[in-house]
Amino acid sequence: MFWDSFPNTGFSLALNDYEFSKPDSLVDTYNNFYVFRNVAPGRQYVHLKYGKGKYWSEPEHWEINVPEVLGASKQRRCFWIFCW
Repeated sequence: MFWDSFPNTGFSLALNDYEFSKPDSLVDTYNNFYVFRNVAPGRQYVHLKYGKGKYWSEPEHWEINVPEVLGASKQRRCFWIFCW
């Protein structure tokens, strides 16, 4: 995901299935892009706000539709020694 960037500005992002939620006030990136990984298929919402120090913008929201990848349900996921 890409957006317009401002110098010395942090961006806070959230990805979830709630249409209007707010990301927290912690900087996730200073770049004008971010990569979300392991996103579930279906309708998702990206929430972005930008700021410097203790001053943050109101969040902006985008709706995205993530297609289901064929065969993805047959992939095994493992965390440490636990697989499912």
